[in-house]
Amino acid sequence: MGVFDIRTKQEVRTLPASGMNVAASPDGSILATGTHEGKIVVSDARTFERIGTLDGAGVADCFAFSSDTRLLAAGNEREVIVWELPRPEPIRRLAGHDQRVSGIAFCAERLLASAGHDQTLRLWNLDTGAELAALRGHEEQITDLTCAPGGRTLATASSDATVILWDAAAPKPRNVLKNASGHPLPGRFSLDGKFLATATTGTNGVVIWDVEKAEPHRILPDEWYPWWFLPDGKSMLTVKFENPGQLAGPPIYHATTVLALNRWDFQTSTLLDRIPLSRPVERVVCGALSPDGTAFVTGNKPPEKKVIHWDAKTGEQIRTVAEATEGLLVVTFSPDGKKLAWTTFGEARIVEWPSLKPVAEVGGTEQHITTTAFSPDGTMFAVPGKDNTVRLWTLNPRKEVILPAHKAFVFHLAVSMDGKTLATATVNQVKLWSVATHRELLTFENSLLRSFVKFSPDGRTLAAGSRKGIQLWRAPSWEEFAAETRSDTTGRP
Repeated sequence: MGVFDIRTKQEVRTLPASGMNVAASPDGSILATGTHEGKIVVSDARTFERIGTLDGAGVADCFAFSSDTRLLAAGNEREVIVWELPRPEPIRRLAGHDQRVSGIAFCAERLLASAGHDQTLRLWNLDTGAELAALRGHEEQITDLTCAPGGRTLATASSDATVILWDAAAPKPRNVLKNASGHPLPGRFSLDGKFLATATTGTNGVVIWDVEKAEPHRILPDEWYPWWFLPDGKSMLTVKFENPGQLAGPPIYHATTVLALNRWDFQTSTLLDRIPLSRPVERVVCGALSPDGTAFVTGNKPPEKKVIHWDAKTGEQIRTVAEATEGLLVVTFSPDGKKLAWTTFGEARIVEWPSLKPVAEVGGTEQHITTTAFSPDGTMFAVPGKDNTVRLWTLNPRKEVILPAHKAFVFHLAVSMDGKTLATATVNQVKLWSVATHRELLTFENSLLRSFVKFSPDGRTLAAGSRKGIQLWRAPSWEEFAAETRSDTTGRP
């Protein structure tokens, strides 16, 4: 086993090759290494001198230190064993898993969590050794477990391609909305957060989900992305395309002709009104509705290459907002309705709405900008950057910050309604960032995402589309992130 200096990337020490798994204490002072003989070797992380050997571990696959480095826990074939360092004998043997233990985390004081291939998350009282809860939510084995700062929120990742957030104080999983087929297109929450509207590439209709029940509430037949919930809280607007059945993905990939806007009562699936546009608009790839529901804006590919403003209530063309040098990719309003942005290859433009006074031009991304995000007050704007980064722009005064590179291209962005948290999504990760400090707060791995990430209006639920369905996660509150914000860690739980 090699030990490397991360600054120089040079190996500084080679340790005996008997180690299987290794863990470092939170303060970086101690290393724990499991061996094939079922022992754990505890070493000084600075001198690499052996401090002691812990017996009775079995062949351990995972380790965890308590925050004060006083306790060490290991998981083996079916048990979790806990030691109080430097004593070599275990103080607790926690039996309950039916298969191998794959993850351990110390949570609140005297509370330990373990996860296993038996698809369970278990909570233990370290004072008594009692099992407090055995929780199920995954369909396949759990592969990883981590605990957010503060010990309140647990996250489990599974080979079923889902990540579930759990509340350690009142543990229950958030829901996963299963796809019938295809991958989900970008979803939107109703204004009260009780419903989520989605569609998939394998179906022809918009599904309105009851978020709490995780059940389809209504289906709007023969409708397609995009759609918007209207301010009255009872209706929603959809776009009528010329040939929706021919689309295999969102219109951004398949330019098509827009004919009309449809207004629905989403509680009853009743079509209330069809609003024909004053002329068909061809090769449309993107659309946006103003937050007050009065303005509909489209962007299209060549030859027209225009951002066009339509009256959402009458369908009349009001004006041409801009003529782009290349095909449009995204148009979007800020949540306060005071700014409009549109993107092309490598460039985004922002104007005040409805005056169209220029605010900013964001360039230099050297790629197609297919997602953007405004802060709720319209003062911050985010776009994906080159090399898998994210660029944050403060608009007044103008200032740019580049978030560190992700493992893959960032295909979707979302900002919580309090403006404090930015979510970035790649094909296999969702990261949460502090907008104020630009620090990474939390990472959800192995979620096999494909389409979108979205905060609910109250900021307490994060929805993401994956190959397995629409995943609903409990988003940790800002107070739960406070401990991390004050620390000097990397931001990972």
